[in-house]
Amino acid sequence: MLGTAPIAAVEIIKDGKFVYKAEPNSDTAEFDYSDNAAAKGQSWYYVRAVQADRNMAWSSPIWIAYSGQ
Repeated sequence: MLGTAPIAAVEIIKDGKFVYKAEPNSDTAEFDYSDNAAAKGQSWYYVRAVQADRNMAWSSPIWIAYSGQ
């Protein structure tokens, strides 16, 4: 992820709840996220970036179906 200003935070929202936050305080950000609490069924996720200048970027929703295997 590359910002136009330093990236203050990268957040992941799952089913309307914040589940991950990183604070790179850099113009770029790289991260990995694994949902270790995934339950059988379907969930939706968003990724949000917040820059130091308060501008934001959001992803489209990402739908994941977990079979519980």
